[in-house]
Amino acid sequence: TALGIFCAVGVGMGMSGVAVDSNGYPEDGTHAMTFTAAIKAQMTSQCGMDVSDIATGTPLNITVAASSGSYDKAFSFDMFNQTYLIRSTDTEVNIATGETHDNGTGVSRTVVMWNKTTNVMRVEYVSDPGTGFTPGSSGYYGYRLYYDETNDEAQLFTYEGPDTALSDATRYILAGKPANGDGLSLSFRQGSVEAGAMLNACVNPNTGDILTDGSRCTASSTRLAGADVNDGGAIDAMITQFFADIGDSTWATVSGSTTLGWTTMSNMLTTNFAP
Repeated sequence: TALGIFCAVGVGMGMSGVAVDSNGYPEDGTHAMTFTAAIKAQMTSQCGMDVSDIATGTPLNITVAASSGSYDKAFSFDMFNQTYLIRSTDTEVNIATGETHDNGTGVSRTVVMWNKTTNVMRVEYVSDPGTGFTPGSSGYYGYRLYYDETNDEAQLFTYEGPDTALSDATRYILAGKPANGDGLSLSFRQGSVEAGAMLNACVNPNTGDILTDGSRCTASSTRLAGADVNDGGAIDAMITQFFADIGDSTWATVSGSTTLGWTTMSNMLTTNFAP
């Protein structure tokens, strides 16, 4: 979705008569567009965006301004409370988007950093109840993805839980070779599953069958070993710190200095989430 928004903005602006440069940036300033049936159809076919819940004829004003740091342009929208920062060049695509949800309390932030020279993509998404939430009414989510297309290596870290207890959360690490792998390493823990016991497995990526029950894959030319999601050390500390930052509304804030503090499959599991 973070990548698709930039595509959709370019489609909408271009079809509305706003000049778009070679990098896909509209001119600075405030531009008006209307979600016509034709524009919606093109956003879906060209960008893969589902805009079916936006009524045909809905107007939208988009303000474009210069950004700084890791981003070239900042977009804001009068239709929803979201800031969208973008750099799109031949060598990199960087995106940072912060949003305050319609309920006025929930906040989220997405950061995408794609090095097109090394073919490495890093992604982080956080959804937080924000300030003023009622405990037990919201979820708390954190995701990280590292994907090295050249070396066919990828790893996903996931935290999903209620805003009331760290012990009730689901968290897992999934690692493998997406293009040519024959086994995915999974380390999984949920508070309500086997009294919070950690579950490890090597899983067939095509069928979902468990290849080894109780242990992750052994590293090879077609498999990654992954990591223990409940290691009793840096990963546990990272998860504990993440939960401690619940209710921080700054998760909705992005700027030219917004970036990712982790760079590898290893330190994505030890670097704290930073509001």
